Amino acid sequence: MQLHDKLVSAAVAYDKRCERQEIRRGYVVNIYRIAHILKAIDATVSAVARGADIRAALCERFNDRLLDAMLKAAGLPKASRGELHGFGAGS
Repeated sequence: MQLHDKLVSAAVAYDKRCERQEIRRGYVVNIYRIAHILKAIDATVSAVARGADIRAALCERFNDRLLDAMLKAAGLPKASRGELHGFGAGS
């Protein structure tokens, strides 16, 4: 399975989990979330194809729980505190 496929699979699982939580809490479901995530995945895969580090490319485009899900899908360790809050790889 290629990196793109793994990231899309993790993104769909994350979106479903968020959707269930929104419904349970009585919130309006964010129907645009998955489109934004997929666009970021495409940008990440393009950056990696151009030679960028996978971890750095993911940290640049994702944060918080979604970043951890993407890193796990890519087979990398969880994000550091700095990475989780958008300070980039190595923080």
